[in-house]
Amino acid sequence: MSFAEKKHREDRMQLSIISFTKKGWELSQKIAVSLGKAITCRVYTKCSALRENGVEAGTEYVEESLEAWAHSQMEEKHVLLFVGACGIAVRAIAGSVKDKLTDSPVLVMDELGQYVIPLLSGHVGGANELAGELAAVTGAIPVITTATDLNHKFAVDLFAKRNGLYIENKEGIARVSSQILEGKTVTLGVEPGHLLEMQSLDRNSTEEKVMKTSKDELKDETSLELLDEERWQEGDIVISSDLNIRGRLLTLRPKEYILGMGCKKGKEASALEAFIMESLMEARIDVKEVLALASIDRKAREAGLLACAEKLRLDFWTYSAEELQAVEGEFTGSDFVKKQIGVDNVCERAALRACEDTMWKEGAGEERSKEAAREKPGEEKREYREKTAGEEKDKENGEKKIGEEEDKKIGKKKDKENERKEEKSRSEERRVG
Repeated sequence: MSFAEKKHREDRMQLSIISFTKKGWELSQKIAVSLGKAITCRVYTKCSALRENGVEAGTEYVEESLEAWAHSQMEEKHVLLFVGACGIAVRAIAGSVKDKLTDSPVLVMDELGQYVIPLLSGHVGGANELAGELAAVTGAIPVITTATDLNHKFAVDLFAKRNGLYIENKEGIARVSSQILEGKTVTLGVEPGHLLEMQSLDRNSTEEKVMKTSKDELKDETSLELLDEERWQEGDIVISSDLNIRGRLLTLRPKEYILGMGCKKGKEASALEAFIMESLMEARIDVKEVLALASIDRKAREAGLLACAEKLRLDFWTYSAEELQAVEGEFTGSDFVKKQIGVDNVCERAALRACEDTMWKEGAGEERSKEAAREKPGEEKREYREKTAGEEKDKENGEKKIGEEEDKKIGKKKDKENERKEEKSRSEERRVG
């Protein structure tokens, strides 16, 4: 499944294309037309000649600075494509780059369409994959610089993204990649209940199948050794829901929460986002632990929900009224809602229906996923976070204390040096006298 097709069915991410010359603008138009049916494309330009002659419909002239434009686009988590020089793109995004796990994908293409280069978020954001899509519609050569891709090696951040996992310690990505690129074997331990056989990637279609954290997927990875259930906690990489268990190099946590949501037509994205974040904070759930946003298929093109899913980097899954009504359980139903859309409740039913489509379909994993949709996280997670926060504070205070002690030592040393200088000065004065 292509990047564009996947994004169309999951969250319809926006591709913002900006050019600086007439040739660059023409290429931008070609890309927008080619990908427009599968991914939302918006065309921008900073070409003054086009502005003087009147910008054509469908193109927006950027009045603000390029840095300000890039910042606002990256805040909304849009994909950025600069049709121009790499230097222009680098300077434009420099002040907005924050975190490799959350930064927007950024790509550059020359105005003749000869090369396309992913600059930022190649794996997690999908820039490398999109470079291939752009190459297919323009004939450009994708310039991929990611070492694991070039050497056809296992990429743990891409693996995490594809399998609904979040990375707890991002510095571990480089450690794992370094080991693999050196030809060393990395061990992988998976908590029982999280290793399944097969799962559909597209929750709104049953046609396409891919492996999801499965033995069949992992057996072809010669760089990895999958540990058995007796030794899984000893892995270099560990996949576990238990916050007290960590991998030697990297820890991956399953995204175990689903957000079920309905809204009035035309509800602003900012209001929906604020409600989501407030609800998550109240439930003591970090947004990185959320796998998807779920709703009824009538909301599949609801702008506010799509914008929230894009900004929060959530998959967006929708279900028919019949599918939602078939979900078993006790719900806060409404006869009026049922009369209008064919189902008495959207948010609760959508959350539980989405749980059936997650990778945690069997055993304890299924129960954990369903509990996540119905309830707030348990005291264990809250206590763990409070304990971790306390440990970090103690560490910070310890470092502060050490710093103060060092300052005192430096101060005493300076005092002694000053005393020596004064004594030397007095001695010289006595000699002169």
